[in-house]
Amino acid sequence: MLLNKATATKFSLECSLLIRWVILLCAFTFDFGVKAQSPSQDVKRDLNTVFESHLRKYNQGSKRPITSEEAQTKMARFFQAFSLRYSGSGESHWSSQLKAGVEGGLIAANNGTPASYNRDARSIYDAVCDGRANCAAGTDLFIGGVVNTLGPEAIPTKLLAVIFSNGHVQPGFFIEKNSTWNLHRIETTASGIQSEDLGSTENLASRGALRVLMVDDYLRMEANRINGFPAERIVSEQLPLALDRVAKNYGVPVVKLEALIQEQKRKSGQNDVDGQDGTPLAFGKADVPPGDLPRPEGNETPGRLSIRADQSTRVDEAKNRQNLLKASPVVQFPLGGYVSDDGEFWNRSGRLMDSDEKYLALEFLLEVANAGTPGTNETLAAQRALKEYESRFGAIPFTTEKDNFRTRHFLTDEYRNKLDKNDIKSLLKLIDPKPNCPYPEK
Repeated sequence: MLLNKATATKFSLECSLLIRWVILLCAFTFDFGVKAQSPSQDVKRDLNTVFESHLRKYNQGSKRPITSEEAQTKMARFFQAFSLRYSGSGESHWSSQLKAGVEGGLIAANNGTPASYNRDARSIYDAVCDGRANCAAGTDLFIGGVVNTLGPEAIPTKLLAVIFSNGHVQPGFFIEKNSTWNLHRIETTASGIQSEDLGSTENLASRGALRVLMVDDYLRMEANRINGFPAERIVSEQLPLALDRVAKNYGVPVVKLEALIQEQKRKSGQNDVDGQDGTPLAFGKADVPPGDLPRPEGNETPGRLSIRADQSTRVDEAKNRQNLLKASPVVQFPLGGYVSDDGEFWNRSGRLMDSDEKYLALEFLLEVANAGTPGTNETLAAQRALKEYESRFGAIPFTTEKDNFRTRHFLTDEYRNKLDKNDIKSLLKLIDPKPNCPYPEK
């Protein structure tokens, strides 16, 4: 059918207006986070953008840049070890299991070597390739591990947050207690797995300058920044919406907290968009010496409590404890820990693990030994360690449950009670072995 000139002109105008509306809608989506996709798709898209940026950043400063395929292999090893630490059951809180996943993933990716803290190691690939990471890399690794293991829907269901403080950032989560919202944070620059309860959100200002964001808002703003969205507009247009969300939903006193942040910036001479590690969401500067430093045990924060003059003393004490263990008859588990003849379990640094990790550690050993990839160093080491353990302490009764990804192994309740009654204080934190790691033979 032919169109006359007037009809063609009108049709052309309508098409032009339609295109302009589509462009405006796209701009509105980009500016303010109005989503055309599902929330889960948005989280995965934004996380991929952030991780791709990590790879570019790593390759820019690395003496040995890696390909995308090498990066995927490293991350697959991290994610595999991460997921093995999460059972979704047991006495430990789910956040402790996920943090244990970060610890296991870091050591798996680095062939059995514990990671170090380095304030300048911002990329997640600094962590999985070179064994060094700062708080920002640790936070993004934690988020990535959660999304890979539990799916992107875990971000809203677990009420996961990102918490900025002076020169620092941590993952965290909200939890409701007695009709009051509490905020917990997780320290990724230390090896401990327990979260810290910051108490009621309405009293957060007593903790000093903090900026609390939901993880999906954090990822969206970071992805927008990476894609070229002006930092000034992120701060002036997107950040207020994200802050309003945590204020309305969880009672975070954002007005008081932002006032504390601005006062801190005023004293330090920092402007609104000059954040640490390139993100305008951060503020302040990490007061930590340069170079590789031991990651503290527990949940202490480098630069505040742990990496100080007494750090070398604590490291020496750990080495002394480890030497005592090596001098006595032990079973060396795959993954860097020891069990002595009296049934005490120690990690690689010579520290007794806390009780929350006890069951997860044995369940992980069972899973690797019985359902790991046949013939790999990790599986063979786990099988030798399990045989040695059972020869000394008896068989480990367990049940299994198969899902789409793996066969989970669970200790029986009777055996858990037996462990407690025998006063086995804790089990080692299991980590992946070095390929040439020796294991004692009977």
